[in-house]
Amino acid sequence: MINECFVVLTPGIENYIQQGVLPFTDVEHMVKTAATFATESYFIAFHANKVTTLVTDGNDHVLNELSLTIPENIWFIFDESEGSIICTGLLPHEY
Repeated sequence: MINECFVVLTPGIENYIQQGVLPFTDVEHMVKTAATFATESYFIAFHANKVTTLVTDGNDHVLNELSLTIPENIWFIFDESEGSIICTGLLPHEY
């Protein structure tokens, strides 16, 4: 049984938020979107696609398209540990 969910953002995403490049509300939207697909794949990727963002699973199957502009691809990885889910948001080069 899942008791808690934690969201962790890496320094690259934090820097984008602090610089105003990536609004925190957009990050929240991505976390919520990723969580809806977390039962299908523990790895959810958001791909910058000009004026939209493509949401894919770990096999690059397109799951959704968002009206959202992001500065570069962003990954979310879900891990279950001791009744908690940890959602880590990171940039590909931070993996």
